[in-house]
Amino acid sequence: MLAIDHVQIAIPPGGEPAARLFFVGLLGMSEEEKPEALAARGGCWFRAGRVHLHCGVESPFRPQRKAHAAFLVGDLDALAEKLAEAGSPIRWDESVADRRRFYTDDPFGNRLEFISSGHGFSERLQPLVSKAERAAG
Repeated sequence: MLAIDHVQIAIPPGGEPAARLFFVGLLGMSEEEKPEALAARGGCWFRAGRVHLHCGVESPFRPQRKAHAAFLVGDLDALAEKLAEAGSPIRWDESVADRRRFYTDDPFGNRLEFISSGHGFSERLQPLVSKAERAAG
């Protein structure tokens, strides 16, 4: 594998306007046009740099409280302040040493994680070494 191409989260039917307000208006992402063959399904797609987020309509809808997308951001404190000012809950998580991150919810109750650039798991993850490899070397 090379990378994750995109992440899709579920939104309720008719949730596209609220998704646009949150992901474009608040987070500063850009909306991308969906291919014609997929547009009839509803939902919306967003991009910020190399980050691609698809919001797909799901009925019945149930927000994801544990499963989540995690985004690396340049100024974590400024984003937390902006989200808090907009009424989004900010839940800082210090359970993993040396990782600056917080959780919030999108307008539909889906859990989202934001991590300070340089603190991401993908940026600092060391490969697992088996017990046999540790013993041998």
